Order: sequence, then structure tokens, then C-alpha cells
Amino acid sequence: MVIVTRRSTISNEKDCVKDNAKWHEFIIYAKRISNQPVLIVNTQNKMEQMTLYVGAVAGIFTGVSMLPQLIKIIKEKKAQAISFFMLVVLMTGLAGWIWYGILKKDLPVIFTNIFSFIINVLVVIFSYKYKKNNKEENE
Repeated sequence: MVIVTRRSTISNEKDCVKDNAKWHEFIIYAKRISNQPVLIVNTQNKMEQMTLYVGAVAGIFTGVSMLPQLIKIIKEKKAQAISFFMLVVLMTGLAGWIWYGILKKDLPVIFTNIFSFIINVLVVIFSYKYKKNNKEENE
């Protein structure tokens, strides 16, 4: 058996089809000259794998960073110290990252930032709700 490693880094479909056609020709050639089955193994270098893991872990931590604040707001039913301006700026940045992820077709960037965006929307909703309720109680 002939084992050939193939590093796949092609992102668009057109180039992928061309690349697969080249590999198909290569397999036929390798089978013809070796009279043995050919196994092609897709590989990525370790740095690309590490980049994916670091990005996923960073995205998860970023995504859950506002979760303790949301839980505190819901439990205490108070939100006096929350800055709406900070949340708007943060959500604008998250929307930018989501857009960037869509343009790059980078699912970890898209999903972790969508999760963060949802958490921040919930913080805004509950902050508004409890700030309004607290103002009515004080009057």
C-alpha cells in the first residue's frame, strides 16, 4: 500500500474541485506505477490545529464572561451599576466579529460571538427590566 499525506488548506469550492481532480489523476498514476492501493491521508500542521483550539477556548471564555453578571442581575433583581453604553459598544464589536466570521466562513468565530451577543442582549433586557422596576419602587 502506498500512503500519501495531503495537507488540505483550500477554502473555496472551485479550487477544491480543481485540487480533487489533480489528486484523482495522481491516485490513478500511483496505482498504475505501483500496482498497489493508494491511501491518501489529509493532514494539517500542528500549528493550524493549535490555532483552532486556542481560538475555540478563547471564544468560549469570552462567551461566558457576562454569564455571571446575568445570573447576578436575575438573582438580585437589581441592575443599577450596569452601563448600557458599555453593553452597546460591546454588542457592536460582537456584531462585527460575527460579520467577520461569516465573511471568513469561520464557524468558531461565528458561534462563540453569537453566544456572547445573546448573553449581552439578555443582560440588557434584564437590566432594563430591573432598573425600571427599581425606579418605580423608589417613587
